[in-house]
Amino acid sequence: MQSKVLIDKNAREDIEWWIENLMSCTGKSLARQAPTLVIFSDASLSGWGAVCNGVRTGGPWTADESNAHINILELRAAYSALQSYADLSRDCLVVLKMDNSTAVYYINKLGGSKCLALCKIALLIAAWCEKRRVTLQPSRSAYRSRWTIEII
Repeated sequence: MQSKVLIDKNAREDIEWWIENLMSCTGKSLARQAPTLVIFSDASLSGWGAVCNGVRTGGPWTADESNAHINILELRAAYSALQSYADLSRDCLVVLKMDNSTAVYYINKLGGSKCLALCKIALLIAAWCEKRRVTLQPSRSAYRSRWTIEII
């Protein structure tokens, strides 16, 4: 079935805008691509940890930070992990695996309605990714290995 469809000038301009801006509007690609990096991050009340390509990083929270809700710590850990492993990355896909569904939700939705602190961190992560043209694909992972326990 082949047929031509005539569209007016406004429709054509809209289509051209979407073609040019689709990636920058959502930060997510409709086409599948292989990730440049796969990062696992995790947090506890005592500290955070992350691993990427077998390289580990992490550290303790300050006394003030350790009083924060675990969801806030999970997002802070994710942000620290991105800064540690993807700071020099540009125009790529980064998969971020976390064991906290709230953290995944806030990153995917660029915020939420329940917690202003979580919104701020999620937007900070989004701005960081946008500046580097990094497409971030957070997902929930029940993966918790020895590296998490050793670092945290």
